[in-house]
Amino acid sequence: MEPDLQALGSDRGGRVAVIAGGGGVVGASLARTLVRKGWEVIGLARKRVDIPGVRWVGVDLIDAQHLCDDFAHVHSAAQDADTSEG
Repeated sequence: MEPDLQALGSDRGGRVAVIAGGGGVVGASLARTLVRKGWEVIGLARKRVDIPGVRWVGVDLIDAQHLCDDFAHVHSAAQDADTSEG
């Protein structure tokens, strides 16, 4: 399940952290610490780790072409939302 990007930061005082490699030892530790301190945390990882309070986005940061395609879709959707609101 992808995070609701429209609601980011709204329930945590606007503090949002995006952690690349959130499934690794260092990233998971950082995620736990930030959640405990009241941050909203989005974890980017190939495999989801069960950390309460972290929203996960499944992504392989090594696969550059797939990553570029994903960001192109996000950018296009954001532009569509901007033009439909204005």
